[in-house]
Formats: sequence, C-alpha cells, structure tokens
Amino acid sequence: MELKDLELSDYQENEQKQATLTCSCCRKKDSAGGKVAMTKEQWIYAANYSGWRHVITKGTDMGTVCGSCVDEMENTAQPLSPSLTGMCHE
Repeated sequence: MELKDLELSDYQENEQKQATLTCSCCRKKDSAGGKVAMTKEQWIYAANYSGWRHVITKGTDMGTVCGSCVDEMENTAQPLSPSLTGMCHE
C-alpha cells in the first residue's frame, strides 16, 4: 500500500463552493463549512495534517481516503513472511 499526501489535484468543492473531501472507502465527507476562509493550499495542508491521504493499493488508485480508513488499512495490512523479513535485514 502506498500513501501519498494529498495534492491540489485532490481538491474538491461541494454545491456551496466550499472545500470538501469524500473518502473513497467509507464515503465520509469533510468540508470547510466554518467561518474561516481558506485557500485551496491551506485546505489540502489541513487535510494532510488530519490524516487524509491519497491511497494506491495493489496497483489500484483509491484516491482520497480519510484518516480513520488509512489507520484501519495500515493495521490490517499483511506483514511480510519471515523469509522475506530476513532478507530485509541482511
């Protein structure tokens, strides 16, 4: 599994022209509905800070994924077999 920070190309807006993100895994939505105006760059920085990532797994580009799903994916990822682990430490 490859985790990448979000980039400006991941920026989305809802119908009210507010910055928003939708998790490709659980469909959770996060939006900048507050009273503080944010640039696209600030919104992406905040999303990265709070754990959102662009996920690529087994060659499939999942897109934007929330921090909770990223944590769950990392916790359920298959560990390396002992034979492969030994090769990593040589």
